[in-house]
Amino acid sequence: MRRASSARGRFQRAVKRRSIGVSVRASLHALGRVLEVASLTLALPALVAAAYLESPLPFLVPLAIGLAIGFLLERTNRGRGRLGTREVFLVIVLAWLAAALLGSVPYLLAAHGLGHWPDAFMESMAGLTTTNISVLSDPSKLPRSLLFWRQLSQWLGGLGVIVLTLALLPRLRVGGREPTIAEPPGQEVERLSRGVKIVIRRFGLLYLALTLAAALTLIGLALFDVDDRLNVFGAVSLALSTVSTGGFSPHAGSLADFSVATQWVVFGFMALAGANIVLLFRGLVRREGRQLLRDSETRLYVVIALLGAGGIAAALTAAGHMTSGWHSIREGLFQSVSFLTTSGFTIGNISTWPLAATAILVGLALIGGCAFSLSGSQKILRVQIIGKLLRRELTQTVHPEAVLHIRINRRQIDEKAVRGAVAFVLVFFGLLALGVLALELDAARMDFTLNVFPALADATAALSNGGPGLGFAGPAGSFAPFSDVSKLVLSGLMLLGRLEIIPIAVLFSRSYWRP
Repeated sequence: MRRASSARGRFQRAVKRRSIGVSVRASLHALGRVLEVASLTLALPALVAAAYLESPLPFLVPLAIGLAIGFLLERTNRGRGRLGTREVFLVIVLAWLAAALLGSVPYLLAAHGLGHWPDAFMESMAGLTTTNISVLSDPSKLPRSLLFWRQLSQWLGGLGVIVLTLALLPRLRVGGREPTIAEPPGQEVERLSRGVKIVIRRFGLLYLALTLAAALTLIGLALFDVDDRLNVFGAVSLALSTVSTGGFSPHAGSLADFSVATQWVVFGFMALAGANIVLLFRGLVRREGRQLLRDSETRLYVVIALLGAGGIAAALTAAGHMTSGWHSIREGLFQSVSFLTTSGFTIGNISTWPLAATAILVGLALIGGCAFSLSGSQKILRVQIIGKLLRRELTQTVHPEAVLHIRINRRQIDEKAVRGAVAFVLVFFGLLALGVLALELDAARMDFTLNVFPALADATAALSNGGPGLGFAGPAGSFAPFSDVSKLVLSGLMLLGRLEIIPIAVLFSRSYWRP
């Protein structure tokens, strides 16, 4: 009897050890709801297709597929399991992947679209991660409805970024983030729906208002013949990718063919999108603009943009690349803000720039905009934390007995947040190195010439959700020459960068799956 009971106990313990600590059924239920909402957005390009007398089927087919799969996942997994912190990590990753897969279908089905799946998937992933990476050298050749979907996908990706960075990642303590709005730090994750609703009501409406303001301003330039190359469709398309810091343009060559007035309008809204949207909300809606002006990160954001502009202008002038000093300053300022906000718009062919100028662009893309903004990359707040941490270490080397705390805006930063920021930066540069290595190895496998610096710029464009690349992947070219393997690598880097790495990395740890 004792042997039988001990054997039964060992068996029960083994079963417990093999069970996982994540409720997959609850995650699939939440994924189903996300898919249903995401699928409905395909109705907008279907309406555009009907307006331009194009076939709406490339959008209605994935809409029906997404609704069917979402309904099936929601109904078959209703009431199965509890949605907690671990499940949210899984839902975030699966939802972005599923949306990218669904968004690639119109590119495959549309006439004159993209007939190759890796190309379609990469274009869709670039849209939903607000990355200015494309396999299209001339987007204007696409059908109007598909071109609208390409631009709209970046705007939807920007809306997803707002929910991700303000409602989800802070409560999951990802990469040094802290809870900032709506609820106290101890709030349970199963009540996140309330936080998501608050974020959409406050900041989603601000996002929509900025988009409408950008669209109306650009439409005004088109209607009053300020820009001959701009029409109403192009104005709306540019507004969608400007406020989202996506950088997709409806024309070849980005913004090079548009007027200076259009470029300045894009510049202004691009700069706003790279700022902290919480402080923008307080400044524009609650009229508490002093908080934005007093914020140390915002001030550093302006300083970095101006330093980058000065460095680029000096490099271009020294190389004799520009015809006038004012042109060097204007192009330097625009490109500095464009790459710092990870928008990736260009008003010239940066592939022909001197090495010093392009190196500054890559450096700016590796920094990114403000925390809780629509930009990608590491964010200026983490750079601040790392800089203050290094200064503290130097001070404590001279004064070992000193007890020093890291403060941002006179507020003490928790040591967990400091460690999270350091971990994020280390993992970020590690992934960047692996991405460059993967691109170089695949290029060697395909007997394809790819120099190290362009490979670094291309990998940086993907991981920082910026763009464009350099060389053949520059503004005048595309990422089409890359092999299918490299395109999937770049798509993976885009997803990692947009989700800020940790939600994906945690899925590969044993502790995540253990009870």
